Amino acid sequence: MAKRQQAVAAERKDTHPLRVTAAIAARVLGLSRRQFDRLVAEGVLPRAGPRLFDLDVVGPAFMQYLRDGREGSSAIAEARLGYVVAQRRALEQRTRERAGELVELVDVSRVFQAVCALLAGQLDAGPGRLIGVVVAILGGGEAERAKLHEAMRNEFRRIRESAAAELTAFGRDLGRGAATQTPASANGGAVGAVEP
Repeated sequence: MAKRQQAVAAERKDTHPLRVTAAIAARVLGLSRRQFDRLVAEGVLPRAGPRLFDLDVVGPAFMQYLRDGREGSSAIAEARLGYVVAQRRALEQRTRERAGELVELVDVSRVFQAVCALLAGQLDAGPGRLIGVVVAILGGGEAERAKLHEAMRNEFRRIRESAAAELTAFGRDLGRGAATQTPASANGGAVGAVEP
């Protein structure tokens, strides 16, 4: 009891105009008494005495607390936004998988390799299958037939090599997320032109 009386006496002696009670300091800062007491307990708002608070110390301390909170909350907000974006992407991916828009990469690779092998075989066999038709249309002997066969074989080989180069570039750039673009000149050459 003696301590309490000493504290009350000390408060009465202290006539500093900016030293106020917790209730007044809370009102000045626009806080409820419960919020104010929590900030005092956390050490955000320092005491000037046993039951007194110095407004010229508590005010700036509270403003710094608000600034720190905004800076901290912006980092938290960014982290939350990143989390929400990741959740949205995962949901979109699951939705697309269920809708049949996405397939496993292993399945795509298997089918793609089979199609490439089929195309390569067809391109290799193309000149042999077409030469008879072309010679019959154009006329000519064995010498012309051999020249046409070689020209078609070269053109089909160029097509295969161009496709292989494009697929190699795609595979190399896939990890970097870059799209490959074939310049128009790479597909060049006159269609149907016979090389000497």
